Amino acid sequence: MKYLMISRIRTALGDSLLHAAVSGLMLAGVAAFLFSESPAKAQPGQPAGSLINPAGIAFNPASRKVYAVDTARNQVEIARAGEPGTQRVAVGVAPIALAIDARTNRIFVANAGDGTVSVIDGTGDQAISLLPVGPRPYSIAVNAATGRVYLTHTFNDDLTVIDEATLAVRQVRPGSRDLIVVDEEANTVYLLDYEGPQMTVMDGATESFQLRPTGGHIWGAAMDRQGTLYMARIGSNELAIIARGAKSPSTLPTGEMPCAVALDEDAGKAYVANYAAGSVTVVDLKQGRAVATLEAGDRPQAVALDPARHRLFVANTHQGKITVIDIGTHKRLAQLDAGASPYAFVVAPGADVVYVANQPGGMTAVSLKTLPPA
Repeated sequence: MKYLMISRIRTALGDSLLHAAVSGLMLAGVAAFLFSESPAKAQPGQPAGSLINPAGIAFNPASRKVYAVDTARNQVEIARAGEPGTQRVAVGVAPIALAIDARTNRIFVANAGDGTVSVIDGTGDQAISLLPVGPRPYSIAVNAATGRVYLTHTFNDDLTVIDEATLAVRQVRPGSRDLIVVDEEANTVYLLDYEGPQMTVMDGATESFQLRPTGGHIWGAAMDRQGTLYMARIGSNELAIIARGAKSPSTLPTGEMPCAVALDEDAGKAYVANYAAGSVTVVDLKQGRAVATLEAGDRPQAVALDPARHRLFVANTHQGKITVIDIGTHKRLAQLDAGASPYAFVVAPGADVVYVANQPGGMTAVSLKTLPPA
């Protein structure tokens, strides 16, 4: 199991810096020899050392609220989309990721520091339960159709399963895995692994496991409405694509070190952030090939789409910026301040802001009112 980190790390070689991020690069096995600077010592614009997760921020379309973990303060920050101000709710120690069930209006928060999951009632935004789940929970996902919540654990072979109705907690053992993607329609749970060449596919009904080849170094992932899974293979500069029920993926070339994926399903396009290349590869999924390469600023590490406004947002984590690109013209519209170390996004349809998860915690609402009309 790897860490996904934003770090300014001083190595044993002296003043050399190794930068690693949610969509950057972390070498397995070296973490014990590296010492991260504390958030208090981090310089402006420089990411602070901490464990993070791309699910550190999420949008509830039913309530139009945005939820973001604040790891440093042991809180979740909450905003109502398009409205000023935020509120906070206390959770467990070092919240790392969250998942929302819009059907029940519950928010499940994985707390890495004390091995718990906080359950928040979204009606009043109050924490209603704290569930022990085992050491170092990392990724979390919900299948709203079945009322199951799934968590992986850092350096642990367990997958935690929570029953939403009873809040009963149990463990199954698929082996050490990282990110989780849930196909609700097929009741299938995909457990992605960075180090290994395979992912684990779990049948949600029987909880039986199968291995599927993916190739090594899977970093970012996204799934479309048909259950096709798109995975950025950072080690081989490829986008791996596996359809629902398929035994193995097809691949398409990208730029150097692809690390995050966003889908425009209606247009049949995938947008892949290339960390080392400072670019975004535009893939035409119908033609099965890359059709454009977009300048995306320094070390892009996350991407999000607003298809209705034809805009692509790219996190330049080490600059404290987001780059905004018009996906119709492929022109860069602006680079906007986004707070300390932005590492993940949510787009709230109809709002004149994009919400960014920051390191070491909380969110920034980045106004889009200065941009030209869509």
